[in-house]
Amino acid sequence: MSGAAARAEMGRLAARGGWARSRGERFLAHGVVRPCFATLHAMPRWPVLDADGREMVGMVALLIAGRSALSRTIEGAKLRGYADLVGADVLERVMTVAEGGRDPLPAIDRMSVDAQRLLVAAEADEEAAGRLGAAEILLKEAGAWPSI
Repeated sequence: MSGAAARAEMGRLAARGGWARSRGERFLAHGVVRPCFATLHAMPRWPVLDADGREMVGMVALLIAGRSALSRTIEGAKLRGYADLVGADVLERVMTVAEGGRDPLPAIDRMSVDAQRLLVAAEADEEAAGRLGAAEILLKEAGAWPSI
């Protein structure tokens, strides 16, 4: 990610947290607690992605949750369908994750709908947000983090 893209992502992250985005806004906001870089860096980034990026993170989270079922899948067409949605490298990485869930795999044609449902649930449910956080980490490690 380029420096400008990283700054834009951090700015959106700060705005989502209710913090001033620019130096001028910080000077005008007296008494407002400003986050340090470590605080911003520790915050999940998936909420500030565009709709397609959030959907991708949601689909990867669903695959991680169904990893044990995914590892038993031998149908080539089904595996290709999942690879088409998230990318072959990401699917391979999901299959090597040690801590996978025991949820059933969603149907390929329902992945988008189920990912949206997970994203909505993550706003109020810590477990769902944790699943998306694990997907974020996996995507970053795989070098497949959606660009802004």
